[in-house]
Amino acid sequence: MKKNYFPSALLILFMVVVATSCTTMKTTQIKQTYSEKIAYVDLECSKTELEEVDLFLVNDSLDFNYEEVGFVKAYGEFYVPDSLILYRLKYSSYSLCANGVVQVKQSKTTKEGVSVKVFSGIAVLIEKDSTYYSKYPFEEEFDFYDFAVNDYTSETEVMTGFGKVMAVVGIAAAVILIIFGEEDEDEFEVIEFQTASEDEED
Repeated sequence: MKKNYFPSALLILFMVVVATSCTTMKTTQIKQTYSEKIAYVDLECSKTELEEVDLFLVNDSLDFNYEEVGFVKAYGEFYVPDSLILYRLKYSSYSLCANGVVQVKQSKTTKEGVSVKVFSGIAVLIEKDSTYYSKYPFEEEFDFYDFAVNDYTSETEVMTGFGKVMAVVGIAAAVILIIFGEEDEDEFEVIEFQTASEDEED
């Protein structure tokens, strides 16, 4: 006699429903660039009034007065353009109330098993007077701020461990049902064949 698989199918349906209901999605915001900073002095400044942050490389002449306020570092993976990492470096310096970064240099390192490009330097508070601007003309460039506060590239949805387990259990149950269902159906066909043969002999 052919077996009734409705209870088993109902069980699988229940498990799938449970797996779906127990699965939660985690939203993660991913940034292209990151930074580290160490403050040498504790300064107070306005975080709403933007000020240009000038960058000076290691070999650049520093013909102006300045005060060192901290060490800043910015990094990103190798596919990230240097300009965006430098934006992060500027923003990190800006957050320390500095308006410049001197001795900027590039290197590479590994963060959490991933190779990254690094830009680092000394955050400084430059005395930007008329003499300074005569040598380094003012350029209204605040893209670093807009980029840093909106540097979110994507959202990743991740299934929790319990939801994965329930989904695997549901799939396993379905496979077992299919396998045993085929075996029982073959057995039913053999019994029918044997019965027909016996009728012919009689």
